[in-house]
Amino acid sequence: MRTPAAGPLVGDVTQQSPAFFSSLADFAENRRRPKSQLKTIPYSFPKVGSDTAGKHRFSVCHDYGGGYSEHDDKRGYTFTWWHLIDSFIYFAHHRVSPPPRAWIQAAHRHGVKMLGTFIFEGDGGPQDLLKLLEHSNEDGVPRLTAASLSYADRLIDMCVEHSFEGWLINVEVPFVEGQEAEQMKAMLLWLRYLKDEARRRIGPASAIMWYDAANLLGVAWQNELNDYTLPFANVADSIFLNYWWREKEIEDTTTKVAEKSSMIEMDQVYFGLDVWGRGQFGGGGFASWIALDLLDRVTKSSLHKVSAGTSPNAAYSVAIFAPGWTVESLGHDLTNPKGYSEWFADEAHLWIGTSRLPDAPTPLAPVGKREETASVAPAAIDNANRTAQLTCLASALSTSLLDQISKPLSNYARDQNRPPPNLNGSFWTCFSRGSGHGFFIDGKKKAAWDKGWTDLNMTFPFPCLAIPSTQEGIKTDLVEDEAWFGSCALSIESTRSETIQVPISATDIPLFKVHGARMKFIWKESSALQAELGLFATDAHGPLRLGDLKSSEEAGGWHAVSAQIESDVDTRVTSCGVEVPGGSRILVGSISILADDGLIAVTPSITGVRWASSGERIEWQIDGADPSDDCATPALPALMYTVWYTRNGEEPKLLGATSDELFALSRSDFPETTGRVGVRAIASDGTLGPLALG
Repeated sequence: MRTPAAGPLVGDVTQQSPAFFSSLADFAENRRRPKSQLKTIPYSFPKVGSDTAGKHRFSVCHDYGGGYSEHDDKRGYTFTWWHLIDSFIYFAHHRVSPPPRAWIQAAHRHGVKMLGTFIFEGDGGPQDLLKLLEHSNEDGVPRLTAASLSYADRLIDMCVEHSFEGWLINVEVPFVEGQEAEQMKAMLLWLRYLKDEARRRIGPASAIMWYDAANLLGVAWQNELNDYTLPFANVADSIFLNYWWREKEIEDTTTKVAEKSSMIEMDQVYFGLDVWGRGQFGGGGFASWIALDLLDRVTKSSLHKVSAGTSPNAAYSVAIFAPGWTVESLGHDLTNPKGYSEWFADEAHLWIGTSRLPDAPTPLAPVGKREETASVAPAAIDNANRTAQLTCLASALSTSLLDQISKPLSNYARDQNRPPPNLNGSFWTCFSRGSGHGFFIDGKKKAAWDKGWTDLNMTFPFPCLAIPSTQEGIKTDLVEDEAWFGSCALSIESTRSETIQVPISATDIPLFKVHGARMKFIWKESSALQAELGLFATDAHGPLRLGDLKSSEEAGGWHAVSAQIESDVDTRVTSCGVEVPGGSRILVGSISILADDGLIAVTPSITGVRWASSGERIEWQIDGADPSDDCATPALPALMYTVWYTRNGEEPKLLGATSDELFALSRSDFPETTGRVGVRAIASDGTLGPLALG
């Protein structure tokens, strides 16, 4: 995040490669030599809850405006619902679209896999596909050339260097006429090599997903797993089915999975769900749940018909395509606070459900109709399925469901309140959604933007146990007029007469009976009750014991309250929250939990703040503990750093925040004759360290 005081960003100082590649030639030229590995949050396998029967693993494939255009000086779309999904596909219409580092950071902070896109479409697509599948043919058996395999190697190089998990492979151009069979064999060989190399070099988290466009029939969307799509699904890790499925395609897929259970499992099959509703059963938009309801109903009935061995509670995965519909279709302007608030209300209605009805109606596209859209529709359409409209809908839904206006996508998610992975045994959040119109530090607004800011690096865990509120008399929301750190705070308002516990965050922090863990909340009262705030934490079995309660006054009317979490056995802290007095309204600014297993949340010591020789950035380093000191207590790494400019004894001016030990600035804009640039580290519990000047 950079403030207006820092000046415009001329270039990304952390970027080693172009943001995308338009052709294989561009890709090969840039990837002649491996690059150094970028510093990112590593992926950790998330904890999966036990109540997953019949629920779907979600992947989000976000096609936003045909590409991505995050601006540090303009508020744009960011993804909030990481706790509901298993993987995120960074999709754009370039030949090779690796995910940007900020998106990788946001995904990994929440235990979500990140995939890039390797796509063949449009002009140049057939020629590049021919290059990719270059092979010799010995005794009728295709053998890929070194040049062909090198493209796979370079794709995996990018995964390793940028620390993301894999690729969506999408072929939407025809194979060479007369050579289709041979090229399909070569494609399968190449796909197998890519998956095997990904598993070898990335590890068990690697993910190669095949899109249902090309198959043994050529480019002919199937919308189901069948004999034409199975070979590609089998050599990849999973398959992303096109959106035009109905009852028949679900039934056929279930039959094929049961028949080929040794080759593929149900959760490797992702049924595509286009939120724009292009050919989607139910029409998409706020009615997207209708397609998921059909998938559940038909899957359950189909499983009863197939051979024994498949659990009746098994479920397919779902790939949700283009959820940016809430911005692009509904006309919200995210660059002003009112427009953003209206958009987020609609966004929350789609994903988690809210009592507030959306501003825009459900799309008017005929329910069940398959529209011919060039980017998604096959050349030939099953005429029988084209006429499946309202009669199909009526047969799919029960009367009780027809009485409902909508259901949120979260109702169908396997990972409904999945906690983020514990990073170094700690948890911290300020609820930031990766964008804002202001930026607060220690409760004081330090910067403001006319059109807002966007930085996915500033995305932290959402209060998934508090929003939406399920408790009578308790209203919860994220507000932006006040905050402790970042751009927002959690507002909790009670109209009840008694004190009530309000869960806020799902966590997965180890709790050792010998050491315990330390929990800290920063909060502020917005009512006149002058009440005390209580805390609580739970493990899988119920409430945990709290001790050593401490509280202190902070700046701007904020308070800090902390407690030691204790247990007689080793366990894990699975949630935390506050005890809200009746009739009060409070703001929660941040939450931290630190597993007290010998690590301490000291602020890292910054040294060597200096200008790079280019004059285009400042750099610094962190003093490490003396390795010869056996008594030294290891400190956790910094959450992030804030960058400042101080001049002639004036109050330091915020320039930005970053997770790197460098920040892009033009030295000519900040002459040492009038002031100095400095850096403050933020400890793992959110404590802001002293200013280290350059």
